[in-house]
Formats: sequence, structure tokens, C-alpha cells
Amino acid sequence: MEMYKDHPRYRKIVLINGNGNYHNQDKRSIKLVFYISDKKLRCHTVKHFMNPKEFKKNWKNYTPIDQDVVRKSIDNLKHIGCERNINWVRTPPCNKCPSLKFSKCTDYVSDIEEHYLKASLKNIISGGAIPRFADFYSNWFKADMFVLMSDRPIIIKAVYLEDGTYNLMTCYSHVIKDSIEMRRDIREKVLIEARKDSICWCKKNKWGFKPYIQEGKFKQFLDKSNS
Repeated sequence: MEMYKDHPRYRKIVLINGNGNYHNQDKRSIKLVFYISDKKLRCHTVKHFMNPKEFKKNWKNYTPIDQDVVRKSIDNLKHIGCERNINWVRTPPCNKCPSLKFSKCTDYVSDIEEHYLKASLKNIISGGAIPRFADFYSNWFKADMFVLMSDRPIIIKAVYLEDGTYNLMTCYSHVIKDSIEMRRDIREKVLIEARKDSICWCKKNKWGFKPYIQEGKFKQFLDKSNS
């Protein structure tokens, strides 16, 4: 029995896991809970999707929601005293938010959350079709991790729970760096965070690894150039 299958944000997503076109190559699936905690979901929705600069540069490409709707929700959060939208603190205080205020926040943000979840799912499907994702064991979290990036500078990161299921930890983008820069940053972060020899890249060339010939053998190296 799959422990997390009944979670309302549980999804099973098909990813490409090999060469060739979508219809004739190997596929794998990943089982994800899109934030086990409601407050974690709220925190990331407010921090990323409701960040005007981040929304304008990247998120609007994955959602039909108008930016004016997002702005109105931000104004509503100011009216109920949300610290994030009054002092613009870096990390929204959703995890420490009193139940009454969190309930009021829900009235203004629940629809935005649904759009954030749908945009995150579209990004995973897009990155999984390229394919550009990686599995590795994190020395920081002491757990197996999954990271994915589509052709936009939006990053998915998830941590393994159990029963073959991962918990989505974050889905974020960058307001300055482009896709090439983000791809390079993420692969280098993985190389730093991962336990040696635990990384499985899919596919290396999509992450910017370039092939070269040495001593008659085909090898890979990490291209440090802006590629």
C-alpha cells in the first residue's frame, strides 16, 4: 500500500529516461506530494509565485492567471497584516502564522496556490520531457533527492520520503539569471551537495556536460563555459 497516495496533492508523473523521441524511448515515473505541509505550500506560493518580478519573468509562461490578480492578492495580504507583504521579509512567516490569520490568508491565496501547483506540474512535465533531471544522495539532508529544470530558469527540488514517494520541497525561479546560468548553478550545487558517485544525471548533455575523446574512450566533462 502506498502511504501517500491519498494525499490531496499526490501526483504520479511520467518522465523520459533515455534517448530518441518521446514514444520510443524508456520512461520512468516519479511519485510526488506537492508539499506535505499546507503552510509550506503557502510559504512557497507567497515567496515565489506572488513575487511580482519572479511572476513576470517566468511564472506567467506557465499559467493563465493575470498578474493583476496576483497583485490584488498581495494587497489583500497587506490588509490582514502579513509580514511578508508589509516589510517584504525574504521568507514568508507562514510556518509561524497563527491559525486565525492563516485562515484569513486562505481566503485570498487558495486560488493562487492552485495556479502555483499547476504551473509547478507543467514545469515538471516540461523538464521531464527534455529530459533534464537528476537523482542523488544529499549529504546535507541525509536523504535521496530529485532535482529538475525545464527550459525556463525554474527549479524543482524534492526529497525522498518512503514507499517510492518524494516530497516537493521547492519550485522557484530566478529574476536575473537566465536558463543557461541557472543550469550551470544547479549542476554545480548538486556536485557540491551530493555524496560521491551517487549522482545519476538525465541527460548529461541537457545539463551542459560536453563529450570529448581521450585515449580512444568517450568521456564526459563539466563544461565551465557559459553553455
